[in-house]
Order: sequence, then C-alpha cells, then structure tokens
Amino acid sequence: MKKYIITKLSKEFIELLRKTEVIQDYFSYYSAIVNWVKQNKKYFNENTLKNNRLDVLLNLDPKIYIIDNPEIILSMEAERLEKIKYDKADTLAMIIGNDLWDMVTISSGKDCPVCKYNELRYIVAQTEKERKLVLECETCGWCEYVNGDKWSGNMIRCIPASKIDLKEFGII
Repeated sequence: MKKYIITKLSKEFIELLRKTEVIQDYFSYYSAIVNWVKQNKKYFNENTLKNNRLDVLLNLDPKIYIIDNPEIILSMEAERLEKIKYDKADTLAMIIGNDLWDMVTISSGKDCPVCKYNELRYIVAQTEKERKLVLECETCGWCEYVNGDKWSGNMIRCIPASKIDLKEFGII
C-alpha cells in the first residue's frame, strides 16, 4: 500500500513540474510546489516536514524570499527529478525541501571550512534570547557567526535570510 502511495505521489509531483504555468518563473514554481505539499500534507509526518525544513519553507512569502537567480533550470526539473527513485515519502520530502531551500537561500561567497568547496549560506537563527545572522553549510551542517567564529548557540528555529534581513544585519 505504501509503495503505491509514494509511486502515485511522485508521479503527481513530476506531472506538476511539467505544467507550463508552473515553470514560467521561480515564483510560480515555488508557489505550486508549496501548494502541492500543503494539499498532500497528510502523507508527510511532522518529523519529515521538520527534518527537511518544509515546516519553514511552506510558510515563507516567496515574494520576499526567492533569490534573484536560483541555480535551477525550471524547464529541466521534471526530467531531473523523474530519474530519482522515490521509495519513501521522506525521499520525496527531502528532494522538495532541497529544491525549495536552494531557491530562497543567499550564498555568502565564503567556502565552508569543513567541506572546503561548498559555499556557506545566510540563515537567521533564533534562540530563546536572540536573533542572529549565521552562515550555514548545506552539505555538512557547519554553522558559524558572520565573523567566522563557530556557532555556539542552540537554534530553536532557523529560516533563510532574506535581502531585508541582510540589510538589517548590515551585510548589504
């Protein structure tokens, strides 16, 4: 039964990405995926949504958060994602989370000190006491303060930093 559901979900998802109105621009693409996940939320448990940051991504305003030039070729996404074997809802959620995250995170231009060649991205980390701009590696999870010191706080919530956040923190 589960295999049938994930096969059906993944096919529906790929069909969505083939629609001309979905791939016309990044806003339409992001919005269509978010709406699709919301409509199919019952197939993704809370941990799956949280682990793939979909709990955050589903609530972002794409008008504020979508970056100017995501490195995603919309016309090729369906073909690229169709090649993946979706054996669990977690796999589908991971792919969706990664795709959406790539569309809303601003790269810092600084390489990760652990991975060496992966660029750190700006995120806003919120703790019980403060809200800080932090750099994060998408690959290994390394986090550091903007000054390069290792992040020592516990994040209660993290969201991508928008251009508005970067202005607020004096980066741009």
